[in-house]
Amino acid sequence: MNQTVTTLLIVDDNPDDRLTFKRYLNRYESVYQIIEASSASEGLELVKTFDIDGILLDFRLPDEDGLEFIQQLKQHNNPFSCPIIMLTGVGNQSVAVEAMKNGVHDYLVKSDITPDNLHKAIQNSLEKFRLRRELAQSEQRFRATFEQAAVGIAHLGLDNRLLRFNQRFQKIVGYSQHYLQDKTCIDIIHPEDRQYYQENFQQLLTYQTLTFSQEKRYLRPDNSPIWVNVTLSIVRQDSGEPDYIISVVEDINTRKQTEAALKQANEHLHALVAQLQQQNQERILLSELNTYLQTCTSVKEAYCILADLIHPLFPGFDVGVCRIDESGTEVKLVSHWGKTFVNHPRFLAQECWALRLNRVHWSNNSQGSLLCPHCHDYTPSIACCVCIPILVQGKPLGLIILSNSQPGQLSQEKQQLAQILSEQIVLALANLQLQEKLQTQSSPDPLSLL
Repeated sequence: MNQTVTTLLIVDDNPDDRLTFKRYLNRYESVYQIIEASSASEGLELVKTFDIDGILLDFRLPDEDGLEFIQQLKQHNNPFSCPIIMLTGVGNQSVAVEAMKNGVHDYLVKSDITPDNLHKAIQNSLEKFRLRRELAQSEQRFRATFEQAAVGIAHLGLDNRLLRFNQRFQKIVGYSQHYLQDKTCIDIIHPEDRQYYQENFQQLLTYQTLTFSQEKRYLRPDNSPIWVNVTLSIVRQDSGEPDYIISVVEDINTRKQTEAALKQANEHLHALVAQLQQQNQERILLSELNTYLQTCTSVKEAYCILADLIHPLFPGFDVGVCRIDESGTEVKLVSHWGKTFVNHPRFLAQECWALRLNRVHWSNNSQGSLLCPHCHDYTPSIACCVCIPILVQGKPLGLIILSNSQPGQLSQEKQQLAQILSEQIVLALANLQLQEKLQTQSSPDPLSLL
């Protein structure tokens, strides 16, 4: 089985020491390839020329000491591409500390070196260097993933405080890095979404769930909401205790706006369909009303059935149909639907604005809407009302009253329907009145039979 060859550079001005170290490592000749340098400058050139896996560096060199060599090596190759073991003739703690601060991986006193501890020191340094390099590469990949992710990423403390976050998170929420460093997630969540978020956050800390996602709103600096999908997961220590929370934030504001627009369009479409269905139903009911009125044999009969025919056109409304006496001063209830008009079946014509103005009059219990005086006497109290005068050749013959105890029930569509209803009833009653007049004129005189 082929072993990996380690290229080792020995930088030492003492040829005997170099020879000793080579002999120590000869037993591992299948592992090490030795390159020698007697000065710092020569060693630096060899580093530039060869792919070095490790360096044995003497502290005392003729042109500069080992620490100065390290500084130049950093300028050439920073971070180090290989581990360095510092060698000294005499142990010096301050030199060892300074060497470690400058990135040396191990420190050996020459008089204490044996083949085994030299080999172990080299292998340990190589392994530590490999692990550190892998860790650095992993951290670099993590930072690249963290910073370049297409979604916002934040690390939260157990108190919901923002520990770190990427640029995408900042862009989504719209706050500066300085502002966010002193804030918790709760500070930027829409007040209506905070309770649900806090409940789920607590479940993460108490092992009730491993992760959770929530569509919620953040409030940006201008107080405008932005919709996001937030997924939280907890990172625990080896002991199982919570360490910190990872929050992944996806901007879904455009999707939410599209959904809202589609919902509004669907609601508008449903409203249009419902309106068309209602208008079609109203046309059917108006046609049916007109058919019944045409088959009536007298005006009196027509008055008696009007309440039952009108009610389906105005569901939720009470209906009162009244006739006006010959003098035109008193209005009397002749048919009704509901109980509103029973307790006040008579009133003066002057108490109705519709009869005074000879036009449809409605009151919707709003500013600028005048309720007829006769409506104040009804029980339950009337909140909105339509009075439709029945005028034949300009003369008021009757009155139709539609009332509701709830305000705001008279929509524009209902007002238009009341106007159409008035025109149809007036036309039908005028025809009936004309028929009655013709019948009276065509009847023979009982005395002369002419």
